[in-house]
Amino acid sequence: MPYNVWYYNTALDRAEPYTYEEAVERLRRHRGFIAVDTETIALNGKKKVMELVYNEETEEDEVAKLEYDAKTCIGIGVAISPTEAFYFPLGRPGWKNVPQSDPAPLLALLSDDSITKVFFNSMFDLDRIEDTFGIDCSSNFDDVAIACQVQGLWNALDDNANRLLNTFHYVIDDVLPKGKTMLDVPFPTTRMKCVLDCMDTYKLALRMRLLEWREDFDFTWWDENEIREFDVTKRIRECYLVDKLCVPILRKMTKRGFAIDERQVNYWDKKLRSEIREYDSFFAPLGVNPQSNDQLGYYLATVRGHYIGLTESRKHMKVTEEVLLNLQDPVGYMALSRRKRQKLWSTYIKNFIGKDRAHSHFRLDLATGRLGSWGFNSQNFPPRMRSIFKPESGSWTWMDLHQAEMRVWAYQAQDEVMLDAFAQNKSPHDTTLQALFPGVSKKLPDGTTNPQYTDAKSYNFALLADASAAVLARTTKRPIDVCQEYKNKLYELYWKSKEHQDYMRQRHRPWHMPDWVEDDFGRRCHIPDTSVHVDATHQEKCRLNYPFQATVAGVVKRQMIALDALGFDMVCQVHDEILVNGDVEFPEWIQDLHPAIKMPFEVEHTPTSMCQNCGKAHPEPRWV
Repeated sequence: MPYNVWYYNTALDRAEPYTYEEAVERLRRHRGFIAVDTETIALNGKKKVMELVYNEETEEDEVAKLEYDAKTCIGIGVAISPTEAFYFPLGRPGWKNVPQSDPAPLLALLSDDSITKVFFNSMFDLDRIEDTFGIDCSSNFDDVAIACQVQGLWNALDDNANRLLNTFHYVIDDVLPKGKTMLDVPFPTTRMKCVLDCMDTYKLALRMRLLEWREDFDFTWWDENEIREFDVTKRIRECYLVDKLCVPILRKMTKRGFAIDERQVNYWDKKLRSEIREYDSFFAPLGVNPQSNDQLGYYLATVRGHYIGLTESRKHMKVTEEVLLNLQDPVGYMALSRRKRQKLWSTYIKNFIGKDRAHSHFRLDLATGRLGSWGFNSQNFPPRMRSIFKPESGSWTWMDLHQAEMRVWAYQAQDEVMLDAFAQNKSPHDTTLQALFPGVSKKLPDGTTNPQYTDAKSYNFALLADASAAVLARTTKRPIDVCQEYKNKLYELYWKSKEHQDYMRQRHRPWHMPDWVEDDFGRRCHIPDTSVHVDATHQEKCRLNYPFQATVAGVVKRQMIALDALGFDMVCQVHDEILVNGDVEFPEWIQDLHPAIKMPFEVEHTPTSMCQNCGKAHPEPRWV
């Protein structure tokens, strides 16, 4: 069959296959930047794909059903102008709706370091290109998604294309039927979606003058006639460059992964399955499957005499964690404990049985710039179960920013009481403890933490988010009226924080502009637009939380860039912590990366334990 490359020119309103020779010549002459997008079978999991496989015995091709990673690349689009794009299908013999093409002209562009590759979500596309061709394009790239995020624009390509380019942009749900993969979508639909993604990415890069962001400048206007001022300050530019520098670091961490301790996996596997069986032996005589909401709800209603409502669909009984806790029934507590162990086993242990490494895919697309992860979500992994990961060097070292969010909040609110506590190397938690529980010590006589001190910390963190008295009552197990009284006391003590909250609640952008708040580095965090799922209360919470959360995330990312430049073998980043393989010392100057305040950190090293076999001390492969 001929190896065709599909060429689109929206200015001429045509789509036709180029011959191989025509494509090579057309792309060979291109010297500007290109916008690139990849198409995959699906986004998650493994997929069964029909393929022709050569049988050496019969010497014929036979149809076989093979399993592929859903992220297997099936095509790549390249835009060379706002109206011109090529699509290279990467089919295999027998694949439905995916022709084959010779990607040679594409590889020439991707391999040329002098040509800038522009993506929307570069980490995903860079990984797909490297997995497919073994080419790393991260030496010369830009990312429109990151540029949109640091300006407080929208997170998705369709939102930015629809609102900034005044064009309708198709999303995956528009072309992909539920329960199907892109192999089930007609080829013309797939290629059209991919090239439109590329061309809209190209147009957005032009509108933002994105390639100019590499240069030092004072101020740049996109278009003074638009509905908002698309200004790019030096601070926004710096935030963009920081996130872009994090891309290769996070990709390296993803490829590196964690080494898995098989013994610890087996220990947790046996422990959790044994505990699950014990809970099942409790429920068996009751005739209840604790995993079945309807069976559990029916038993609690008919036998235990509780009122159990229905879900929104009215098809099942509603026995959520909140419902079960409010019942204060031993059967409900037992069901929650059974569910917890089932989730721990199925989510955090089952998938690692027989594996030697685990890989977490990091992402940069959160509004605050915080790092997220997907696939194996290392950032949500229970601390007490992290013993299944072992350091190749024999030891872990991790740093944790000390009360980072409280320090940033105190600075942003200019709360004199909090600032004074930090200046004296004290904690605002101690101040709150004495304000709410005068004369109470932080520690009990046996050396353990006083529960009232734990509650004081809860009240402080609730203060930052302006949590209601009802939320505080659930957290601290105190009556709502008492929690309201404590909250009023804190607002009297930290009156500057209250004043700051009242100011931050206001919408500071005109109604016709995207709403955003700014962190201490100048990053603009997009406040979610009002919709069915987002109300004014949620928007208020975002305005209060985003500035200090984004600032801490900005400090952590700058620390990661510095540590990577120093050659630290970083493995993971969780909340305000950075985990490093090896017994290392962190430089003191990385606490000075905030523009105005010090951000001290605590360092911990893997503890050691005495081996019963040889009598020597060995590092425990734990990160807790």
